[in-house]
Amino acid sequence: MLIPSLLLVLLTHRLSFPLLVDPTPASVVRRLDDAFSTLVSDDYFFEKSADYTSSAKGSSAKVPLFGSSALVSFRRATPDSFLLTVSGCTAEQFGWICVKFYEERRKFKGLNHSGLRRATAEHFNSLPPHPGYDAHAPWSVTDADPSMTSSETDLASEASAALVRSLFPDSVLEELSEEGFVVIDDAFSTSPAAANSLTEHLTEAAKRTNQSVSIRTDRVAFLSRSDARSCGLQSEYDMLMAVAPFLNDNVLWTVEKSSHAPVSPGTAARPLTNPRNIQVAEYGEGDFYATHSDNGLDEGGGRRNYRYLTYIYYLNDGWSASDGGALRIRRRSGDFETMEAAAACCDFEDVLPVGGRLLVFDSRLAHEVRPNVNGRGKIRRALTLWATRPEESGARGEVWDEGTEGEDKDEID
Repeated sequence: MLIPSLLLVLLTHRLSFPLLVDPTPASVVRRLDDAFSTLVSDDYFFEKSADYTSSAKGSSAKVPLFGSSALVSFRRATPDSFLLTVSGCTAEQFGWICVKFYEERRKFKGLNHSGLRRATAEHFNSLPPHPGYDAHAPWSVTDADPSMTSSETDLASEASAALVRSLFPDSVLEELSEEGFVVIDDAFSTSPAAANSLTEHLTEAAKRTNQSVSIRTDRVAFLSRSDARSCGLQSEYDMLMAVAPFLNDNVLWTVEKSSHAPVSPGTAARPLTNPRNIQVAEYGEGDFYATHSDNGLDEGGGRRNYRYLTYIYYLNDGWSASDGGALRIRRRSGDFETMEAAAACCDFEDVLPVGGRLLVFDSRLAHEVRPNVNGRGKIRRALTLWATRPEESGARGEVWDEGTEGEDKDEID
């Protein structure tokens, strides 16, 4: 019974890549063949077959991670297209191979990548979200920064836990429960030098998101604790990580009851979990993020991911209303099927990205980032952490937008 079952699961998958120029110069075809050869030679994910050849019939490689039967080939299939063929693997494994090709897509100039983008989006949207990591209190910095000594981590944990206790008195917890969001001013005092130290990190690591420029135009990067420490922002990182354990332990925090069983490491008593990295987002002149929800409804009425609370800490010294860049949050907007409906029906509050301000809100609420319009070259930066509540709710992955951002217009050189 096992063999027929395997035959049904281990299939051959194909993905076509149209060539962007017809007729295609022979040099472009050779370059695409060489790109695949370089990919399978340099990347640990692949392994050249013993009989590996690069010819008019195409090239092939093994994928050891997926077993001895998994084989990947890439060849010119028609005068106007290349074909990626993956045999002996599951649909999920094929998705991961598409992800790998998408990560390296700029090596394959001359091809239309729209089909690859769709396949990658379908893969990510089919996976259950990551359940996060145990948010225990006091938060142990050792979990994220093992290079620190035990005494250093104890001091950092105690300091961040004490700060969060001071930021969330009963009145703040009540407002968060009743309104779905709360603004805490002077949560922290980040020096301009520390905020500016992100510039180098952003230059090296920041990128446009996978979403269309019609939705958002900011640049983002993700900071580990060691990244945050190198930027002088380790205390801000620790503060954000310490909120979930505080809420888990605080009896005044009323967590909405759920009919779904928790997913480890979340529990019924301690439902919130933490990520390992926090996001830094940078908005230049005119940049914006259209109305969206961090955990909206999917077509079946379920939630798209495990995000439960969003924390945003602002790093902008001397910011004023004339600079724009406010986060516009819609009250009571968590159960609307579309953002248009939420914007039409729900009143809003604009929260300026003032340095030292912490905004905490229900991840389901519709919100947007208004354009940065200061006209003086000021950069809007913020740190964001999503506390998650992993449950057996049927959520499947993050929403991975299919906007192209001009990626299929690569020049042929």
